[in-house]
Amino acid sequence: MSSRRNVVTALGLLAIVVFAAIGGYFYLSGPLHYAVEGPAAVPAAGRLLIKDHVVHLEGLVSPREDTDCRIGPNVLQCNLIAHARLIEMVAGKTVRCDVTRYKTDERNWGRCTVAKPDAALFADAGGDINRALVRTGWAIADQQHTLDYVEDGAQARGQRRGLWQAAVAERRVDTNVLAGVPVVKDGDTLELMEVDIHLRGVDAPDLYQTCTMNRIPYECGLRARANLINLLAGIPVVCHVKNFQGDDRVWGICGQDDGTRRDIAPTAITLNQAVVASGWAVARADPEIGFGAAEAKARNERAGMWVGQFVRPVDWRRGVR
Repeated sequence: MSSRRNVVTALGLLAIVVFAAIGGYFYLSGPLHYAVEGPAAVPAAGRLLIKDHVVHLEGLVSPREDTDCRIGPNVLQCNLIAHARLIEMVAGKTVRCDVTRYKTDERNWGRCTVAKPDAALFADAGGDINRALVRTGWAIADQQHTLDYVEDGAQARGQRRGLWQAAVAERRVDTNVLAGVPVVKDGDTLELMEVDIHLRGVDAPDLYQTCTMNRIPYECGLRARANLINLLAGIPVVCHVKNFQGDDRVWGICGQDDGTRRDIAPTAITLNQAVVASGWAVARADPEIGFGAAEAKARNERAGMWVGQFVRPVDWRRGVR
């Protein structure tokens, strides 16, 4: 009987390995596609939360959270308006998102729709949320993954709809070195010279992620942001930045300025390593650098999130709880 049980167990383990290998093959061989449907929360402009899945609206870029839009000397808070418009579109609706996760970008990109849309909000876009936001001028068409909304964006711009009624700042990075005193956006993102920089090799919980300590939930995303604020404490920094193919984000290795506004002080550890070592972020896969040792040390010392229980941020965004 024991021998038969061992055989069954071995066959079960083999099946798990085979299915995992097949799943890994399909993931590595191309984008992953799936659908999610249900009521939607709106954590930020251009982003939905459906059944614990964080979905970024594909084919568009939302206006920045700061002074992106100006009418003469006056600032139009276009990010807040875009956020509110998306809330209006999905309020009381069942939302379906057809999601794609690309090999070069771990985010969930979705084309999302609602049934029985409010015609005044959707501008003849049917229930297509992505197209409606671009067509009404409350998002900018983005060509990273699709060209489907470029014509809608050009029309909105020509007719000065939405944010196009103001002067919109373009986001470009013309150098690989940025320096100054940054603004902290979340646990692994800072803004420097009006550019959002994501710390390379680092993955901190999103602002709205929760973790547990002694089986009691707490807002570890907000705590991770506070940790990065504390690490910086007004210190001028230098970030060496770059883009990766298939990913529109700016990634940086940052640290204390050596006084030249060009290089990190030789005696300083990078901010990237410090965040992982603090325990308020985990190491993220990066083709050139890694902070696995810093993560292991934080885990062994039960630093930061490691004092309790948490879902790794990348899995949290995929709906794991």
